[in-house]
Amino acid sequence: VAKKDDYVAHAPLFKDGEKYKFPLNVTVNGVKYSVPRGVPLMIPRIVAEIIDQSIAQDSHARELDARMQKTQVVNF
Repeated sequence: VAKKDDYVAHAPLFKDGEKYKFPLNVTVNGVKYSVPRGVPLMIPRIVAEIIDQSIAQDSHARELDARMQKTQVVNF
């Protein structure tokens, strides 16, 4: 469990009422955190880092997928 000074402010996670309506669950070293969506909050620094890395990976994957679809060659 993080100490009080290990918490950071984090922007609200995306919430849309359908696909992104449930809290985001993050597990760090066997400790489970449930991060609610749509509200600004203070979370452990390590949880914030994991969320930010996940968001960056998702963004990179979307960009890569878009580039691959543009350059896809069909062999006949």
